[in-house]
Amino acid sequence: AKAGGLLDDRANPSGIYLYRQESPKILRDAGVPVTSTSDSVPTIYRLNLRDPSGFFLAEGFSIKANDIVYVANAPSVDFLKFM
Repeated sequence: AKAGGLLDDRANPSGIYLYRQESPKILRDAGVPVTSTSDSVPTIYRLNLRDPSGFFLAEGFSIKANDIVYVANAPSVDFLKFM
């Protein structure tokens, strides 16, 4: 938010990823089979803002301490780097 959001010519709105250490209970409650016995499981969430439902999903998804948000480059950025 402080950076001003995604830049249309540089970011891929269908490639937004959140990396988080999630508790096994939360994953099991979401229907994900978890066999880990540790206190946390490395989890990656993908958000597609090209799909309108992605906006509603993002609205109810809170960022926690130690989360990492990664936004992939737009396909045209790689081409421009090549040129």
